[in-house]
Amino acid sequence: HIQMGKILTAEKNFEGAVLWLQNVVQHLSGVRNLSFKYRTLMAEAQATLGDIDMVQENVHTAENRYRQALDFVPENGLALNRLGDVKKRQGASLSDPAKQKEFYMTALDFYNKAIKSEPKNPDFYLSLGIIYHKNLKDAQKAVVNYTKYLDLNGRDRVNVSNWISECGGAATPDAGTTGTDAKAKSTTAAKESPTPKPEVKDKPTSPTAAQDKTSTPPKAQDKVATSPKTQDKATTTP
Repeated sequence: HIQMGKILTAEKNFEGAVLWLQNVVQHLSGVRNLSFKYRTLMAEAQATLGDIDMVQENVHTAENRYRQALDFVPENGLALNRLGDVKKRQGASLSDPAKQKEFYMTALDFYNKAIKSEPKNPDFYLSLGIIYHKNLKDAQKAVVNYTKYLDLNGRDRVNVSNWISECGGAATPDAGTTGTDAKAKSTTAAKESPTPKPEVKDKPTSPTAAQDKTSTPPKAQDKVATSPKTQDKATTTP
């Protein structure tokens, strides 16, 4: 049911997705003493329903969904990260800079909790990078988190590399490839690099000096441009 809900959400069939996900919530709500496995499924269903609410601009309802997810799994990284998105959006809608910053700082707190829960998830560092870049105007911290996103093989390498440049950071090599492609390229280049040959000394009786052999450089590897995967509007568009 949850998988079908996610597939329909990706296809923007929100009405169908809600039906599948609500079935999960209603069924598990009637079960006492849920095991951790079923608490995790409940949290996942609630978080996905929250994502639909965010797309449909129902921010308050989305916040309630994410908090319900945390009621079942307090360290659910996705729900924590999404609550950061909620607070960032709420802050951006305010006109008072002081109030805005309060919401942004709350968002930072949720993002950092998400990273603590799942330190290897690149998307959580992307969330931090975006809020530092676009909302708090802290270019240095934005670059640190964008770079961490790339280091963890985040998929949207082209856009994130461009944002690093916007922030005054150094250009990132292999920006046009995915993290997997960049690793493969590095490995292939290492294999193709010529191995230095030992120097051959001339024999005393030889009338002709030994000629130096020049290694042929490895062929340049074709770079394959890949389009970054479109990410959830609530989390990836700065």
